[in-house]
Order: sequence, then C-alpha cells, then structure tokens
Amino acid sequence: MADEALIEAVRLFSCLWQTGFKEYKDIKAKENAWKEVATKISGKNDKSRKDCIRRWKNIRDRFVREFKKTNRPTGTEGLPYKPN
Repeated sequence: MADEALIEAVRLFSCLWQTGFKEYKDIKAKENAWKEVATKISGKNDKSRKDCIRRWKNIRDRFVREFKKTNRPTGTEGLPYKPN
C-alpha cells in the first residue's frame, strides 16, 4: 500500500485525524470511515481495514517524532536537525 494513497484517503475523513472534530470520539463514525478508506485503497475485506489502521498509526507516529525533533525552543544551541 502506498503511503501517499493512504494519506489522501484518510484526509477525506476528518473524524480519523482532526482531534477537535466532534466525530473524532465517535467509534461508529471512525469504523465506517476506516471501512471506506480500506475500500478505496485495497478492497472490502477486514484485513485491509486493519492494515490501513496500523499503517496510518505508523505514519502519524513517525511524523510526530520528526516534528518534535525539528521544533526545538529558540535559543537552543547545536546544529540544526536534518531529517533523513
């Protein structure tokens, strides 16, 4: 599964990524959204839905880690961070 395709599919469903969205805590809405994402990405089976959820968590966690490395307080000494 291509990361870009998954990101674009998830972007269409705010309840999956926008924490301020009222449906972010709605389990049914999120289940339905993940089913739609899995259908758009790879088909209709439950395994692909679980794979999409796992892959999204990995992408999101990796982004947050990299963002924290680059977002240092001003006045911090040291070389600027260069991502791989």
